Amino acid sequence: LTQFDGSALLGDDMGLGKTLEALAVASACRARWPLLIVCPAAVRMAWAAQLETWLHFLNPVEDIQVLSSHADRVPPGVRACVVSYSLLC
Repeated sequence: LTQFDGSALLGDDMGLGKTLEALAVASACRARWPLLIVCPAAVRMAWAAQLETWLHFLNPVEDIQVLSSHADRVPPGVRACVVSYSLLC
């Protein structure tokens, strides 16, 4: 995946580790960050928790931002932003 600059579609079945695969590729391509994770609203906090669990170089307070409403803004310096599909519309 890194030979394509992290651009890929992970189409594995549930439970096979797509989240960890995606975070591994994101970590390998972090020179291209900030990272944007777009997911269903119900799993935004789970993605933030996975970022904190697997990417130890991220500071959970300063580097990870979870957007909850259209009024939320991403502060300068945030390295990973998690947003739901519905907030993009």
